[in-house]
Amino acid sequence: NPAIASVPIPTLKSSMSFAPGFSTTFTVLPADLADVAFAADITDEVNVGQGFGVQIRATDEFGNTITDESFALTFDDLSGTVWPKNANLVAGQANLTLQIFQPWENNLLTVRAPEHGFRAQSNLFNVREP
Repeated sequence: NPAIASVPIPTLKSSMSFAPGFSTTFTVLPADLADVAFAADITDEVNVGQGFGVQIRATDEFGNTITDESFALTFDDLSGTVWPKNANLVAGQANLTLQIFQPWENNLLTVRAPEHGFRAQSNLFNVREP
């Protein structure tokens, strides 16, 4: 089953003070980059060459997507045949289709954000001949 994202909780920051009963304009900003959230549309197995979706988000400590983050991502799996091997996260997110080109038992997909030192992994899954 694909991973289910939690509902983000906003971080409220305001540089203005106001009296009770009055409202003022404030901006909701995410906190600093804390993690790279990773979800893959992989069940227990995929077929060789079958495309599957991957969603990656730059998140703050509360799970909010940080939309002003853009950086490089790398992908690897135990078979060494995942494609593409590189992509970019833009405006805090990347939605990609990956493929694996060799059968493999108990494969593991790894996504890295080398610039920030983050790494995330999928559950184990099998890659079968179609």
